[in-house]
Amino acid sequence: DHDHDRDRDLTANEAVAVLGDVARLDCMVTMVDVVSFAKNLYSVETLVDRYGRGEVEEEDDRTLATLLIDQIEFANVVVLNKVSSLRDGEGDSEGQQMSLDAVRGIVRRLNPDARILESDYSAIDPNDVLNTHLFSFEKAMTAPGWLKELRGEHVPETEEYGISSFVWRSRKPLHPDRTYKLFDEGSAELRKAGLVRAKGIAWFANAHDESVYVQAAGELWGIEPSVPWEATLPPEERFGGEDGDEDGDEGGRAGTAEDWVEPYGDRRQEVVMIGQFTDSSRDTIRRLFEEAVLTDAEFEAGPEAWAEQFGDPFHFTQMFAALEEELAKAEQEATKGEEGEGDEGEAEEEGKEGEQ
Repeated sequence: DHDHDRDRDLTANEAVAVLGDVARLDCMVTMVDVVSFAKNLYSVETLVDRYGRGEVEEEDDRTLATLLIDQIEFANVVVLNKVSSLRDGEGDSEGQQMSLDAVRGIVRRLNPDARILESDYSAIDPNDVLNTHLFSFEKAMTAPGWLKELRGEHVPETEEYGISSFVWRSRKPLHPDRTYKLFDEGSAELRKAGLVRAKGIAWFANAHDESVYVQAAGELWGIEPSVPWEATLPPEERFGGEDGDEDGDEGGRAGTAEDWVEPYGDRRQEVVMIGQFTDSSRDTIRRLFEEAVLTDAEFEAGPEAWAEQFGDPFHFTQMFAALEEELAKAEQEATKGEEGEGDEGEAEEEGKEGEQ
């Protein structure tokens, strides 16, 4: 029994709230077409390109490759479909193909905890996906393979499929212009070196106080604002304070006490690279990123000089300004909600007194 206005369409959030009253989210399942996996993984199409504006939410500017990887990383069960076609050597219409072992390895590396099923014509045992009790939102938010790699939780069985990973680290900030060029002109060279997925936390010289998430899906790179570095906070508030959360990336913080190195605190590069690598190709990827950080002379100039000298090709100024505006609006709405609840409580008390 719900008192909802049936004369209007529910928003997505309202619909989830209503569904949550009567159902339990049991399992997230992602189905992967193994024949077209490589084609989609390296596609530069956006969702709007593929499906049309009418089928995609207005603010969703993701690419097909990003959506594919996001869904694999979030799933409890991944179904590899059309496996017989790939075993028989059938590629997609453009001849882009990846071996079944390679697909298995990439999926396992992206999501080490997922159950992986194989099928033809999407035929699977319903018991594998119904009433599994596999879904946990808290676990889902901390389970992606790139986070496990940062924590040193390797998935060695994927290496037999030729899929491996490593973490690129540096204590120098990225030069914005050289990094922009790397993500644009250098993306094909990174793919040639075997890179399939990259994700992690980055320090840019022209965004000295804010950490930035960088990620790659196929050849396409993206960035998004993250939280301030712990080094920008008062000492008593760093790493969650006395009673706070010290889980680093898992807890919505940029770093932990173990990440602290003077003089710039927890500012750092820490990006997980996943793909089909050789020793030589790993060296190539490391070299390309090391060429994108500041030179010794640039680094010694310091943050004030960086702010004056470097451009803003990633539009960090607008990006972080928009984020601050969103946070301010959310805080205002939360305050209004609390005030509204207080008014309702006072009215209820007054009503009780009137009855007496």
